[in-house]
Amino acid sequence: HACVSPDRKTLYFTSNRKGGYGGLDIYKSEKNNLSAERGPAVNIGPIQNSKFNEDRPFLTSNGNTLFFSSQGHDNMGGFDIFYSSKLEDGSWSKPVNIGYPINTTDDNLFFVPVNNGINAYYSMFLTDKGFGLEDIYRLEIYSDKNPREVAVNGIVSYSEKPKDTETRAKISVIDKSRLKTITEFEPDKESGKYIYSTKTPGSYTMLFERKGYQPVSKDFIVPDDYSIAEIVLNTEFKPFEEIVLRSIYFDFDDYSIKKSAKSSMEELYKVMYENPDLK
Repeated sequence: HACVSPDRKTLYFTSNRKGGYGGLDIYKSEKNNLSAERGPAVNIGPIQNSKFNEDRPFLTSNGNTLFFSSQGHDNMGGFDIFYSSKLEDGSWSKPVNIGYPINTTDDNLFFVPVNNGINAYYSMFLTDKGFGLEDIYRLEIYSDKNPREVAVNGIVSYSEKPKDTETRAKISVIDKSRLKTITEFEPDKESGKYIYSTKTPGSYTMLFERKGYQPVSKDFIVPDDYSIAEIVLNTEFKPFEEIVLRSIYFDFDDYSIKKSAKSSMEELYKVMYENPDLK
């Protein structure tokens, strides 16, 4: 198997010829600028080539990333997909395993990025999902130029059914880093279901409010490694409890609190502490 660099000058291919480091090794052949003929095959070295088999090389469109499959290196089993980055001196960096779930304990081969790296095709053996032995799969690659959409969803319920059926609940999404409300919306009136989608990593607070009920705030994080696609935040509204606070009296021209008023102050403190959003 072989691939050609974007400028068509360098051919990368695999061979099990003598003088290699294992079974199949990756070689390259440079085109002579004068004769247009290709030069001798040169092994790209022991950093990429292990004592096992390396196969299916593929260069990205900018020529800076080399994908290949290997039975060696830090391997999960069978052939795993690895990539190396081109260094300033023209050599290649230490291979990095592309990781699970792309790589499995079986063979993973023919990794080909397309659409400027947003998608890729490769072959994989999955007994429970495939149609045969090695099937072709398509995947989406998330990055800064193609961030993953995260769906924050849930159900808003009530510990006591609302008497006022006209008043609607309100959900606010707040960016914690800027303390700014990004959007406000309402859950479905009948089912209480809601959904909010974002592609922006960060820390957020979702504030649930409805007249006559205690507000509820829930924090969530959209990670910058694009590792999750869904966050579930279910919420139950509880009605405000009726609280009677006793009056606190002061002596004339005196702001000190009497001992007899201490219990009332403690009760007020407890109410404010347990209800930080109380206005």
